Amino acid sequence: MNSFYRSILHDIFPREGSQYAADVDAMVLLLTGLCIFVFLGIMATLLVFSIRYRKKNQRTDVPNRSSNTWLEVTWTIGPLIIFVGFFSFTLGSYLKAEIPPDNAREMFVVGKQWMWKFQHEEGPRELNEIHLPMGGPVRLVMISEDVIHSLYLPDFRIKQDVLPGRYTQLWFTPERKGVFTIHCAEFCGTDHSRMDAKVTVMDPLEFDNWLKSVSTNSTLVDRGRILFESHGCVSCHNSDTIDQAPSLADSYGKTVKLDNGDAITIDENYLRESILDPQAKKRAGYRPIMPAYARVFSESEVIALLAFLKSYSSHRLEIDSKREPGESQ
Repeated sequence: MNSFYRSILHDIFPREGSQYAADVDAMVLLLTGLCIFVFLGIMATLLVFSIRYRKKNQRTDVPNRSSNTWLEVTWTIGPLIIFVGFFSFTLGSYLKAEIPPDNAREMFVVGKQWMWKFQHEEGPRELNEIHLPMGGPVRLVMISEDVIHSLYLPDFRIKQDVLPGRYTQLWFTPERKGVFTIHCAEFCGTDHSRMDAKVTVMDPLEFDNWLKSVSTNSTLVDRGRILFESHGCVSCHNSDTIDQAPSLADSYGKTVKLDNGDAITIDENYLRESILDPQAKKRAGYRPIMPAYARVFSESEVIALLAFLKSYSSHRLEIDSKREPGESQ
């Protein structure tokens, strides 16, 4: 985005808080400019034709022409080229937004009437506020505890629905220091308009100091390991008992066979469903001996278990760049 566009957009659009902002603003400006150009062209043509071909007292017979091939080709091919160009531009931006980099900092987000809960992998949790380092990619893995919400960051030009019972994701790179507002963009009840949060973007060194000041004795992975061991999961899911239950080491990101013959990729959504309802998509070759934990674990505890299960997988981010969570092949 060159300085000319930036100078035009500076006073029109919100601050450019992420790498998406410039592209989104440019697309809005181009589409608006095109609409204005077409509107003025139509109005000018209408005015010229109204004056030039207005009804006169003296009648003049003219040849009747039913078509003009070049004119029809022009108004068909011209708009096609314009809209294909816009599609190509937006497709590139969309694909970039769908594929998080491997080094993205991962955070979990839980939406609930009417608050946002944020979980750092290092352990700290935040309520209606999130601190992030500037210049580093961030991947948010999000879920709702009740109804559909939508996490919307106007300054970052990003929005993603947050669904109950299913993880969704988005990623971005904060490119400006400051405090930015998060809104819920999906009506979710009486206090929907108050479901706001804030993002504080800091220098990396400043963020490291903040993280140390709020650090806890255990990381998210540590909490997941404690849950995994205290509920006896390790008695079946280990290398010595693979005939009873599959080993979970290096399982994240793999494609496995199900009892019904389908293949599915092990991602956050599959792991979550397998914890809460193990028989919903049962792995082929194993007996249905695992109990359901839907009434045992809270959403925060499931997130901790996911972090632990992913922590020793070499496939950790392989599937994040390939498909939506939970998509079958």
